[in-house]
Amino acid sequence: VKNKIISSLKYILVDEYQDTSDIQEKFILNIDNNNVYMVGDIKQSIYRFRFANCDIFRNKYFLYKQNPNCGVKIDLIDNFRCRKEIINAVNQIFSDVMTAEKGGADYKIDHIIQYGLKNYDNKIFDNSLYGVHALTYKASDQNDVPTAEIKIVANKIIELFRNKTQVYDKNTNELRLLKFSDIAILTRYKTLFNKYKKVFAQFNIPLSCDTKNSYDDYEALLVLESILMGVNYFRCNLVDERTLKYVCASIYRSYLYNKNDEFIYYSLKDGNYKNSDILEKLKGIAEFSKNNSIANTFNKIIIEFEIIKKLYRLDTINQNIEKIEFLSKMSSNFDNSNLCFDDFTNFFSKLKEYNLELEIETLDRNSNAVQLMTNHKSKGLEWPIVFLTDISNEGRGKPDSSNVKFFKNGGAYFNLYGTPQLKPFYNALNTLIEKDEESSELIRIFYVALTRAREVLYLVSSVESHDLVTIPIRNNKCFMNLLKNSNFKPKLEGGSLFDDVLEGENIELIFDSYNEKIEDFTQIFEEKIHRTASHAVDKNELTEELQSKLDLGIELHEYMETIDFRNPDTSHIKNQFIKRKIDKILTLDVFKKCLTNKFIDAYKEYEFFDDNLHGFVDLFLMFEDDIIVVDYKLKNINKPEYKDQLKTYKDYLEKIFKKRCRTYLISLMDGVIEEIQHE
Repeated sequence: VKNKIISSLKYILVDEYQDTSDIQEKFILNIDNNNVYMVGDIKQSIYRFRFANCDIFRNKYFLYKQNPNCGVKIDLIDNFRCRKEIINAVNQIFSDVMTAEKGGADYKIDHIIQYGLKNYDNKIFDNSLYGVHALTYKASDQNDVPTAEIKIVANKIIELFRNKTQVYDKNTNELRLLKFSDIAILTRYKTLFNKYKKVFAQFNIPLSCDTKNSYDDYEALLVLESILMGVNYFRCNLVDERTLKYVCASIYRSYLYNKNDEFIYYSLKDGNYKNSDILEKLKGIAEFSKNNSIANTFNKIIIEFEIIKKLYRLDTINQNIEKIEFLSKMSSNFDNSNLCFDDFTNFFSKLKEYNLELEIETLDRNSNAVQLMTNHKSKGLEWPIVFLTDISNEGRGKPDSSNVKFFKNGGAYFNLYGTPQLKPFYNALNTLIEKDEESSELIRIFYVALTRAREVLYLVSSVESHDLVTIPIRNNKCFMNLLKNSNFKPKLEGGSLFDDVLEGENIELIFDSYNEKIEDFTQIFEEKIHRTASHAVDKNELTEELQSKLDLGIELHEYMETIDFRNPDTSHIKNQFIKRKIDKILTLDVFKKCLTNKFIDAYKEYEFFDDNLHGFVDLFLMFEDDIIVVDYKLKNINKPEYKDQLKTYKDYLEKIFKKRCRTYLISLMDGVIEEIQHE
């Protein structure tokens, strides 16, 4: 078998070779026939927690360097990403802190990077802006240091926009105005992501990030699980009264009904629950589900039980709404994967059984939003402007309490009886081997983070952290200490903590009551589900090719998100039925206006926060003199609630961007448009 595999392979190409594990290398060696081509950068080996062994790369690098007969080493040292100011800073820092022993690469000898993209030289907006800046604040003056750091970043972003900052566009080879998506914020961990979302919403700065929480953190999910269990009970004609009592008790106790224990006890004891509206709703939804998609059924549950309308009773309104939206999309995915309702209910039960984290991305990374992510997540990406935060964070520092440990180069350690006297031996091994590897990897993570910036890099930290005692690199635990171990001095600038918002001075945010906000968002969300899930497609209306599609709206909507309205092109759409629909839509006057020089930009699936109101605008087109807001519908555009929904979008965008908004509904199936007038 091995020989057959070897003879069938002309070349073996291995990317990201610096992150190869021992078992992967063993596999490659078994099929190697002097035909392996490896690409990697040991300076970017940051996945030790996934068993990446950078020694594999390093040993082979030095072997080929010393003995070319064993293999050919090709150094790719030209950098075509960064301005020379960034490259010079990176070279200076890592020439001082990265060696073969610490970091795994002799930076000064073999890894100095060269300035490659000379186009930058003729495209200059402000020379004082380029390079590495230390953005500082005084922590001793702040009660909430993390929030202070976030506000420093937010206000610097506002300042960049108010200064009409320009960045170099590689696609056009020209300078252009800064966009939100040109900016990234990198952190060591995700612990502050939700706080970033809250603060940036106050400053009206769109933010894209991944957030994780466990199942039990969301009361809406818990009650949805009980409702699904009840629906399934009637779908399958079960006769287990104990299950039915459990379902009713759970729903009664939830925020939907808020019944006390005494009410629930007598309801179950006397059998009154059998005549409750809960069972009537469950029976109706169960019958409905037999002839409808999973997404339709999920939407029915949301509306019948007023899952969203009653969220005002909870403190975590936005968080629960995000998860409900996430599950709405999941229900459509189950439909598109030809899974059944039982699969969807089983999915819920597994979430709770294993207390799984639900990770959602609040905005698509292609959208015009500031990107927030961890240093690890940023690997391979790049932005004109990067904020590196958390640089004084020394990590979680959790001690390893296990009594059995295997060291890659030191063998196994067994503290079978947990004897305290043996702990010093274990700790010595751990310090000499594990901690040494951790500090080396931290140098490489710092390298990855710094090299994400193309033009401007802000190192965000408190003034006090600059005065801390510098410790040797071998004991290093944070980026700040690495910086202090080098001779590089970033441009120093103090940040301001003024509470301001983007696009307009002293904007007063007017908040309505929770009930009004929830009612507004209920319309937005139910329409969101209605658009993506609840339209049952009339199969007599479609070509045979599309009769298997349960949700044509999703496909049309997603293709509209791929269109560049400045240079519309639908040649990538292979489905001719869909292509004809999109081509017809693009002939509408609102899109023809995008071909004029008054068109600035298109914002797709634009997420907005306004106190407890949170929603998505399908599309708005920014022009010099006004904004056109577009909401896609599958077919019918005559429902009166659509007008209220667009009014919400219009009011929000006019407040933020200080421009007149015109609102339109577009029928994706019919290719027609209607302007909606508001008093």
